[in-house]
Amino acid sequence: MSVDTDESTSDTLAIVSSDQIPFDVDDTDAFRAALYDVCAGLCEDIVRNGEGAHHVMRVVVTGAADEMQAKGVGKSIVNSPLLKCAVAGNDPNVGRLVMAVCSQDVEKELVQHMKKAQLTETTRGGVDHTSRDYPPHDHMVEIQVDLGLGNATAKVLGIDLTHEYVAINADYRS
Repeated sequence: MSVDTDESTSDTLAIVSSDQIPFDVDDTDAFRAALYDVCAGLCEDIVRNGEGAHHVMRVVVTGAADEMQAKGVGKSIVNSPLLKCAVAGNDPNVGRLVMAVCSQDVEKELVQHMKKAQLTETTRGGVDHTSRDYPPHDHMVEIQVDLGLGNATAKVLGIDLTHEYVAINADYRS
């Protein structure tokens, strides 16, 4: 998840245990899955409520050599100012998408192996949100990139870059 690449103390999650209730190690997988679902929902909330957000970007990178590469490419996409502006302007600018993919430590030749690189905008009702009770943002842009290099995948969330985002942050006074 990335809204603007800056990490805020306001967006911190801490898990604390009193160690007063016994924990059965056999429940570790179930606990981990439940915790992941809660954290994934919190990530969607943070992104959906980003300052001045008009579009939420859901980037799914598949076919990466490893998870680190998949996450790196996904973050590069959601953090690209030019791509964020293209999304804000409803412009499926494939050149900016390719630039964002290739700006990560991925060889330029990789583009030849990309099986799928597309931006699609879906609106409320058209998004598959069966896995979560959180309502989708009115404008969800799904970006799918298949690198064709392996089996690793990652999902990264981000927002567009709008005039409102700049105004809110330019007018912020501490």
